[in-house]
Amino acid sequence: MIIEEILDARDECVMMKITGEKVRFNRLRSLCKKYNEYEDEKVFDLSADDSAFWRQVNQYLTDLVK
Repeated sequence: MIIEEILDARDECVMMKITGEKVRFNRLRSLCKKYNEYEDEKVFDLSADDSAFWRQVNQYLTDLVK
């Protein structure tokens, strides 16, 4: 399921930050693009800068479990 892959990619970004690596959002952006196409709506703004994109992803995932 795409949402599980997005969760995994988000966790990878967290681990990159924790270990001091440069955080790369390529995989996360790619999966979110796929999700946008699958949902047939623009859930994620892929043109947003990394910080805004990160907030969007986390907010969307938080809203899913509310």
